[in-house]
Amino acid sequence: MNTPISFSAPQTIKDFHISEEKVTINDLPDEIIQKILSSLDFLSLLKAASLCKRWKNIIEDPRALKNRVKEARLTSHQKSQTEERDFSQIEKDFSLRNLTSDFLMRSPKYQPKVAVFEALNGAYGLGFFDDKIAFCNRYDEILILDKQLQKTEKTFDGCIQISFMNILDGKICIGSEDGTIRILDAESGKELKKLEGHELYVSFLQCVDGKIYSGSWDKTIRIWDAESGRELKKLEGHTTSVSFLQILENKIYSASEEDGTIIVWNAETGEKLKTLKIPSSFFSDSIRISDGKIYAGFSDGTIKIFDAESGQELMQLEGHKNCVSRLQVVDGKIFSCSYDRTLRIWDAESGQELKRLDHDGLVLSLQARDGRIYSTSNDNKIRTWDFNP
Repeated sequence: MNTPISFSAPQTIKDFHISEEKVTINDLPDEIIQKILSSLDFLSLLKAASLCKRWKNIIEDPRALKNRVKEARLTSHQKSQTEERDFSQIEKDFSLRNLTSDFLMRSPKYQPKVAVFEALNGAYGLGFFDDKIAFCNRYDEILILDKQLQKTEKTFDGCIQISFMNILDGKICIGSEDGTIRILDAESGKELKKLEGHELYVSFLQCVDGKIYSGSWDKTIRIWDAESGRELKKLEGHTTSVSFLQILENKIYSASEEDGTIIVWNAETGEKLKTLKIPSSFFSDSIRISDGKIYAGFSDGTIKIFDAESGQELMQLEGHKNCVSRLQVVDGKIFSCSYDRTLRIWDAESGQELKRLDHDGLVLSLQARDGRIYSTSNDNKIRTWDFNP
């Protein structure tokens, strides 16, 4: 029960006293502030949490947070029953979900819901299409699961020495150790096309706008038309194996972990625009380019941030105790996993560690998507960490 607030009115004018001290909302007890904050809608509540550390702690109280999320979902459900949902409403709901999961990922008190799938033959690479997730394993099988990891939808075997996997328009693209790229139908697993050109191991694939970009140990980058399978361009310039590719703003960023060289190319013409150098001890799948910065995870457990124009180091993040095996940058956050058996979430601007999640085995890969983090480890388990309320 809330204790009523009472006061005695002054009896005469002499009893009035005007304080010279400035009184703010933070002079009120937590219970009153919580009552005031409870009148805010959910979006305003999320914004209020970023304004003041004390408000943030009050808002993040698990009981209060649970009630507010329940109210927000109930309100949304009631509206959906009485109003015709148009695109703007769907967009607003999507923004609400993103804000909510972002808030919960940044909250030190919130623990995500965890689901575990036992992959008997292991799992490493992963990709998404429709409402399903595709994983590949060390026996060259591809498993397709639902997003909640509740059941196996399909298993395709007989693939050839899978080195890398990606998804393009509902099709599964796999790079192989023999230098070929194969495109499979996601429903049947049937091979639709076989792309030949690389002479050695295909180390990285990215599928963008009807094109497939591949990097290889043969030191080349190749661009393919996904529909016909025809090779469009071959880019040469690296002196060691190409271990990473990213297509961003009509540029191709390619990197070699052997010598730390990053080459920037014009994606249309294939012209070499720039060459940068960073330390060579980064792991092949733990480098990303975002917002004019290069984020790279290294074998000593550090994550370093570089300026994408000059290559100058801007910041170093410390926390992991072993090799950073994969890294992703999404919505102002860095997601990293490591052989130290942990996943970590960092603020991309400040470098502050926001959350640590523990695995039982060495963490091999991760993907953050729709308020969830999907991860694989060498204990043959696939996990989803759900930050959706």
